[in-house]
Amino acid sequence: ILRHRGLDGTMSVSPGGLRREGANRGNGFAGFVYDSRERLRSSFGTALKGDRTAAAVLLGLVLGDRTELDENLAEAFARTGTIHLLAVSGFNVAIVAWLVWHVAALFGGGRRGSAGVVLVAVAGYALVTGAPPSVVRAAVMTGGFVLSILGRRQLDLLQSVALAAIILLVLRPHDLFNPGFQLSFAAVISIVCLHEDIRGLLRREKSLVELARGDEDVSRFRRLLRVLRGKAAAAVGVTTAACLGVIPLTAYYF
Repeated sequence: ILRHRGLDGTMSVSPGGLRREGANRGNGFAGFVYDSRERLRSSFGTALKGDRTAAAVLLGLVLGDRTELDENLAEAFARTGTIHLLAVSGFNVAIVAWLVWHVAALFGGGRRGSAGVVLVAVAGYALVTGAPPSVVRAAVMTGGFVLSILGRRQLDLLQSVALAAIILLVLRPHDLFNPGFQLSFAAVISIVCLHEDIRGLLRREKSLVELARGDEDVSRFRRLLRVLRGKAAAAVGVTTAACLGVIPLTAYYF
């Protein structure tokens, strides 16, 4: 916990003198998680051949750890409005899940086997990053999706969001009053409820002529254009829905 907050150790003064102790790494499973995080931290520096700035940025992008970031560089990120890139969120969890799913499928894991590997990977990533609310929320939702695959059940997105909120508040009830917790869940709930409606408004419907002709007479270029329009509508729909969800809280807090 101390290391996650940027504290490398503690010092105490007693009649016998000054005593310094390293950050408590914990025992058992907690110690294993701490050691895994530290090994990952050191591997970034090794892979980047001692480039401390690049390693510090990578630490922020992957683990949300800004303790090694230079103050001037941190200020530059803040001025340009990109400081959120150095904080882990549900987007990081989605990238991990997507990569692990495709790698497992590439090696013949199958749908259910790949889902099991994703479940383990996402849980491990949440622990290594220190389990911030946004990551726990995304991890629980991903876990619900994976379990629905393993159990061959249909997933209800709103119920998975509610489950994530319940788990977080059982573990850390004070998070209910945390602006980050509120903004995270407001954005996700808004995406779940409004995304499809906004996407439908942006997507161009087929004309009667196009419906009558069918896809056989449509050129490849027009098919590609249709796919790109659909992707763009989906992206704009998600972003717009998230913004609408957080506007009241953003106005209140900022």
